[in-house]
Amino acid sequence: ARYLFYRDKGGVGLCPMLGNLDHREDRTQVSRGDPRRLRVVATAYTSGPESTGKKPGDPGYGVTYTGLPAAHGICAVDPAVIPFGTVLYVPGYGYAVAGDTGSVIKGSRIDLFFPTVEEARRWGVRRVEVLVVRP
Repeated sequence: ARYLFYRDKGGVGLCPMLGNLDHREDRTQVSRGDPRRLRVVATAYTSGPESTGKKPGDPGYGVTYTGLPAAHGICAVDPAVIPFGTVLYVPGYGYAVAGDTGSVIKGSRIDLFFPTVEEARRWGVRRVEVLVVRP
């Protein structure tokens, strides 16, 4: 299942997505005016032990730092640079919500969630310019 993480005056929440988060071909305007752009190093991770050290059945397996289920469309950030709940558009990945962090995710670095090791390896390490769709 895919989820949408949102932030509003009442706090933060999570709702199931109806549709596809992969918008590689989406050419719609993402912001009125000039959206903020960030140059970042984008890496990839999974729920498995190769990324998190946790195995299925371990406490916290498949759960992000913010308590969200680890799913496509979630990314790990340095919350001092990109606050939790920020929606980003990542070229080649689609929309992602800042909902996780990690010990090596510092500064202008993001870690994109992928459901399989194969997909994460295929992504590799990329320097990308992301759009801050909604802070």
